[in-house]
Amino acid sequence: FIGRLKEGKGQSKVTKLPVMAMVQRGGSVRSQVMPTVNGLNLKQAIRDNVAVFSQVHTDAHWGYRGLEHEFDHKSVKHCGRIQPP
Repeated sequence: FIGRLKEGKGQSKVTKLPVMAMVQRGGSVRSQVMPTVNGLNLKQAIRDNVAVFSQVHTDAHWGYRGLEHEFDHKSVKHCGRIQPP
């Protein structure tokens, strides 16, 4: 999420724009605004930009679940919170 915080809003995602960026190691960067962040949109963006069976590294966001059927998917958990099923 990027954007300026409004006064008194704290870290509210409501005041920020969701953006997804994909980086190829040693290569280019592709980014796009993602008005609705959900599993369908995240996975579709990857399908549209990444060759099948490529290695894909993501964070542990629940929306990336299922990528292992099309890609060599590796994920990293950045925090101690439990992800929803």
